[in-house]
Amino acid sequence: MLKLKTFTYPVQAFSANTYLLIDELNNCIVIDPGQKGHELRDHLLASGLNVKAILLTHTHFDHMRGVMSLVEQFDCDVYAHHIDVLLFQNPEFNRYCPTDEPLVLPDNIKFVEDNENLKLLDAEIKVLHTPFHTKGSVIYLIPALNIVFTGDTLFKGSIGRSDLFGSDPFVIADSLRIFKSLPKSLIVLPGHGEMTTLEEELAENLYLVYA
Repeated sequence: MLKLKTFTYPVQAFSANTYLLIDELNNCIVIDPGQKGHELRDHLLASGLNVKAILLTHTHFDHMRGVMSLVEQFDCDVYAHHIDVLLFQNPEFNRYCPTDEPLVLPDNIKFVEDNENLKLLDAEIKVLHTPFHTKGSVIYLIPALNIVFTGDTLFKGSIGRSDLFGSDPFVIADSLRIFKSLPKSLIVLPGHGEMTTLEEELAENLYLVYA
């Protein structure tokens, strides 16, 4: 059975969550490694963990700055939606990034698609495309663990911005309605802020209530 660990880190005015799924052999999946430099890599090495895959909910800097450090160390696969990889190549996409560090993604990213089922570390991971924060935003659902990684699509009591380059405010409602078809018992693990439950968000998050 996979174990879940959460890391929250400051990025100047931002604060974002990185998640680790770890199996009994200390292999792990990293979701949204946004730490700059080698901070996360050094932590994983010190903990004896071996990264097998990186899942990106989207390619904003605060969710992917640690990708290349992990790829260089662990030679792991990186998964993201192809639309966000294309957006990332446009310099306007991350122009608000508060850093002089070069933002790089590997050339051999594995593209994920809506309703695709990934099998990683013996876990079935369902990909659902939820464009609006970025056109390639996705969420990752793991039914066996009753969790969903929502990136910047859904937060506790709120949702991600839709006024950035590469956003699409006209599909917010369509993306949010996806959550109404998912099990209410799901634990929601967002890209920013506290974890919550889908039941709580469906009842109290007005963006979902009126979607």
